Amino acid sequence: MTTAEKLVYYPQYCFHLSPTINKWCPLRASDIAGLVCRPGFEDASIFFYLNHPIQWVRITGVVVAIDDYYGHRVYTIDDSTGQCIECTLATPTTTTTTTTTTGTVHRRESRESSEGRTANPQTATGAHSMRPKSTGAVNAVPFPADVDVGAVLDIKGTVKLFRGQKQIGIRKATRVLSTNEEVLFWDKIRDFRHDVLSQPWVLKDREVRMWRLQQIESVEPEAKKRRKISRELAEGLSKDPGESKRTSAEMRSIPLKPLIGERAETPYSSRELARNWSISAVANPHREGYQPAAVITVTTSSAIIQIPRPTSDIKLSTNGFVVTSLETNGRESYAPLLTNSIPSPTSLLEPVEPTVTMPSEQTKPTSSASSNIFGAPIAATKPSSVFQEQKDHPVPRLGIAGPGPYGTNKFYANFFLGNQSSPAYVHPYSLAWSRGQGATSSWGMAISHTEADQRVYGEVQPATGAAKYFLNPIGIQSLCLSALELGSKAALTTDTLNSHSANVNLHVDSKAKPLITFPVVQGMGFVTAVYNGGTPVIETGVYFKTVTRSTKGPHPGITKYTMHLEDGKVWHVYGYSAKGDPFDLTVTNNRMAKAGKPFHGIVQVSKDPGSAESIIDAASGAYPVGMVLSGTSSGSKGTYTFTFQKAGLPNVKLLMYALPHHYESFDSVTAKATSTVKLQTTTKGMAKAVIADCWTMTEPNMPASMGFAPWDPVKGPKNTLSDSAIKTITPVALKELSQNVDQQSNQDSMYFSGKALAKFAAICFTANNLLKNPKLAQSGLANLKDAFKRFTTNKQQFPLYYESAWGGIVSSASYKTGNNGADFGNTFYNDHHFHYGYFIYAAAVIGYLDPSWLTKENVDYINTMVRDISNPSASDKFFPVSRNFDWYHGHSWAHGLYETLDGKDQESSSEDAMAAYSVKMWGRTIKDANMEARGNLMLSVIARSLNQYYLYTAQNNVQPENYIGNKVAGILFENKCDHTTYFGSNIEYVQGIHMLPLLPSTKFTRPVDFVKQEWATYFDKGRADKIEGGWKGILYGNLATIDPKAAWEFFTNKDFDPAWLDGGASLTWYQAYSAAFM
Repeated sequence: MTTAEKLVYYPQYCFHLSPTINKWCPLRASDIAGLVCRPGFEDASIFFYLNHPIQWVRITGVVVAIDDYYGHRVYTIDDSTGQCIECTLATPTTTTTTTTTTGTVHRRESRESSEGRTANPQTATGAHSMRPKSTGAVNAVPFPADVDVGAVLDIKGTVKLFRGQKQIGIRKATRVLSTNEEVLFWDKIRDFRHDVLSQPWVLKDREVRMWRLQQIESVEPEAKKRRKISRELAEGLSKDPGESKRTSAEMRSIPLKPLIGERAETPYSSRELARNWSISAVANPHREGYQPAAVITVTTSSAIIQIPRPTSDIKLSTNGFVVTSLETNGRESYAPLLTNSIPSPTSLLEPVEPTVTMPSEQTKPTSSASSNIFGAPIAATKPSSVFQEQKDHPVPRLGIAGPGPYGTNKFYANFFLGNQSSPAYVHPYSLAWSRGQGATSSWGMAISHTEADQRVYGEVQPATGAAKYFLNPIGIQSLCLSALELGSKAALTTDTLNSHSANVNLHVDSKAKPLITFPVVQGMGFVTAVYNGGTPVIETGVYFKTVTRSTKGPHPGITKYTMHLEDGKVWHVYGYSAKGDPFDLTVTNNRMAKAGKPFHGIVQVSKDPGSAESIIDAASGAYPVGMVLSGTSSGSKGTYTFTFQKAGLPNVKLLMYALPHHYESFDSVTAKATSTVKLQTTTKGMAKAVIADCWTMTEPNMPASMGFAPWDPVKGPKNTLSDSAIKTITPVALKELSQNVDQQSNQDSMYFSGKALAKFAAICFTANNLLKNPKLAQSGLANLKDAFKRFTTNKQQFPLYYESAWGGIVSSASYKTGNNGADFGNTFYNDHHFHYGYFIYAAAVIGYLDPSWLTKENVDYINTMVRDISNPSASDKFFPVSRNFDWYHGHSWAHGLYETLDGKDQESSSEDAMAAYSVKMWGRTIKDANMEARGNLMLSVIARSLNQYYLYTAQNNVQPENYIGNKVAGILFENKCDHTTYFGSNIEYVQGIHMLPLLPSTKFTRPVDFVKQEWATYFDKGRADKIEGGWKGILYGNLATIDPKAAWEFFTNKDFDPAWLDGGASLTWYQAYSAAFM
């Protein structure tokens, strides 16, 4: 951890206590260049040295260059510290006088160009342009006359950014007339650095709390005066003797809509407003030079409207910040391919007579599943003693209350990771604990929602014309739900951590009971805060334009406010107390509204995308607190249902937002409950509001007939190869099965070990079922079972632990090495479904070929892996429900216990599908009908979601039009898509990571149209042949799904190089897969 990370950055209302904020800070040019801009202060021209806020600076140096631009002049100052700095001075409109060989030409200076600024033009004859002579008023900034290069200046001004470089906006400048003056200034710099800047700025907690309370309480207007003003405005009384009284008719003619929707043009004179506006006398603690805030209250028959007076220097905090680089903590930088050359076998296997009867028929679906395929656990017992129990974990459980196990790869994980202030993406909103930071300096929960026009796009990629990435800004605090009692000692905890929901609590301090509880549920239409005696405070970093209280609430007991913000967005706020507590908000300035006393009840916030007010109103008062998943399976048809647990008004139906893959698969009842209200999500297209307490989605074409053989969505299993293909493939299979499976699987990585085992399992299946050679299959299977025993006895290089702190089986690698990225971060719950999916697949094949292998020990071992990644039931108290697969998003998240600003992510969509396929086939092998049905359903949901969010044809209308040309997402985060990988940006990496491994399920999740378009975009016309290493085999294996003949010719070419095979893939399987579709 760096020193900067340990610093305490105090809220803006404490800045007046700083020794740096209100003085000319004597600095060097290099000091100014090193000042840091923190999120939330970009528009305030406040920078930081350590945690010292600095706005006003002073520098002395020699002028080494002077450049004139339209409207300003730039003086480049060298103070002999090794770095120069530009200082800018505003200049009036000027006329340039240029002497040429033909006479004198007068010209206006050109305006600033789109690049930022344009220098004075040269004359047509090339003569030197003289410095402009002012034709306007003398500049108001004190500045010495006739300054030229070589002059020494003492400059005072503000720090600002131009094209990423620090500049000084000149406020005052004087000449330095002697070396002695310069020396005196150097002494000031030295003393200032020693006395002030050498140590961080420190305040006591009670000082921070005192100024926090004073900030809020000092803006409380007098209730009596407020009522009087409201009455006078309603009656149209004029206090100006020069104005006639207004009639009631004139008062009623005040247009309500403009008052609510725009900055209103009031019918009152300026003198009248001066008398009738309620003026607060507190200086804004968030911005230098803020004028007293004024609020006008207008009362009509249907609403009470509070309108903060706009300030002339208003600077909206609507840009946030973006993270364009990858956050690579816990991520290895090497490719997920075994790159060591595989030794050729020194001798060939001797096929033996099978000791068991090898199955000659394909596997068949297990008999009917239960009425709820999620109803029963796989097991409810403690994991086998073969896994050493570890009661601690390198990642602490920050603020988590209640018993485990805990979801490690869930949307809410940022609330208990790192500093607990990175966003949680609940879709369509994002939530973040403000923690005294950002534009509001609030200690409450910041709410943000970004629109499509706020996205930031990466550079255009030449090959496709598509943007390299798209991402959404972070840190925009549209509204913050807080409480007067929260301050610098506030603490955040979480409890009731379930697969799709959690409670997030804010406390006055770590010992206090929760003051506010936020039940967060994926898709929630309202952000709901349950106040337990806290005094509500609503803050905004975007500024209030109007705050309107409806005189009649949407339901009995509910108070409604509509908040129009300065960015043009509209938010509805509702308050309800079962105890009857009033929810009265007073707007104290354009950044804050607060209640007058403690509140016991709920406060709900919902963004109005337009024409949605009546629908949002009707759903207010009820809120979700959890979700229960259930499902059915019958043949090829499956359903899954979200039953939302709710609180609040029992007769009000919930408003929840559905993603595109949801509403595309709604049953008829849920489809009827879908409204026309839509909100943009960060990476999942437009969400639709559904007014219902439960949803049911249907998957009518589950791959129930899919087994271990190549499979087509239309034609089904392809179990038969031609005699000529068998003749070609059999010697290849013999050679590959003669390789040393024990050596290849004995890795220091569960990922690479699993891939090796899966490779040999596929060869064994191919030999037995497709090549019709049970003797060869039996010989290979015997070696495979011996190699697998190393893992079922947990004697691999880094054995697995069952760690009970979070609840899961993890590699011991990070415990033993201290490397948090060991084995792709397995110890920290990265990629478990990838790692264990390969083992589950290999075991499914072994158990199918030799049912005697399915001993209790072996079944328990693999079932433990399934429980870790895909536990269906909360009745299993040793593993969280559905660690990886997110039933709301329709795919898995690979990212474990690492805090990230852009939320969870997943790179390999094809390995996600592999994990679901493996669970399906293991369920079939052990005759667990519910497990097989869940695998079928997961595969179907994955296929639907991947083709909207991950894999893009030209017809994709979910992701941005200027991004789908990439054809794949690259890495899909909750908040962005980046067309790259963690191990490099080669196009074969980025596209190929969504191809491997080639499985029977590949044609189901990667449709023909998509594969054709992707191949034409990147790999046709010989481009694939230029790829080196195992990626070439991956590309041609993918080609087999659309052009099996071309793939067959590649894989059977006499010049085929084994280096073109990924260490987890076999030539046997590639040839057999290609031949099956010829």
